[in-house]
Amino acid sequence: MYGFNHLNKYGNDLSYILGVLYGDGTARKERINNKGKGPTTKQFSNTCCIELKVIDKEFIKEFAFRLIRFLKRPDSRKPRKIFKCKNQNIYRVCVRAKKFGEWYLDNTIDKKKFILNEPEHFLKGIYDSEGNFSYSGYKKNPQYQVRIFNTDTEIIKLISLCLEKLNITHHIRVFREEGEKTNKSNNCKRLFVVQMNSKNAKKFIKIVGSSIPRKRGEGGKK
Repeated sequence: MYGFNHLNKYGNDLSYILGVLYGDGTARKERINNKGKGPTTKQFSNTCCIELKVIDKEFIKEFAFRLIRFLKRPDSRKPRKIFKCKNQNIYRVCVRAKKFGEWYLDNTIDKKKFILNEPEHFLKGIYDSEGNFSYSGYKKNPQYQVRIFNTDTEIIKLISLCLEKLNITHHIRVFREEGEKTNKSNNCKRLFVVQMNSKNAKKFIKIVGSSIPRKRGEGGKK
């Protein structure tokens, strides 16, 4: 229906992109004005915008490269233009992709099979978006911790399934109750956290890794 004959070939990129979209990324429908593109072109047309706004430049470069490569654009090997938001320490990239956007927004399509075929790439995408890495204790025997946050119980279950496929032990708990006040909001959704400690956190960093240096510790996978 959507003409993606290369979904399996570029499954690792798709899985990463979905991980980001289930976290910090967004996909939305847009109506654009085609004024000035020629007399035979319709004045308005519908498209979809795939967008990411984050503070980490390494992350946004990784997402842009994978998205363009998956979409098989001619400029897939060139750096995508990334904007720095005015008066903010935030980077932004936006790619118009009508067919992919419609495919992603179509809730009748089961995307789980693509994710579970490449679980480490999905985990990398959502960890880049919603995760953090920390360690404590002495340098000779540090205690590592990896956490991934989300408010959607179905996404939390999907993260857990991916970790199980990679034999990474983890546990899930409620990090913040619904309606609890924070510095940014007086009425927040319930927030869940998937947590890995010690050797499993180290295993996650080694197998999954991150595009963001501060999230992968020493010797982590890029």
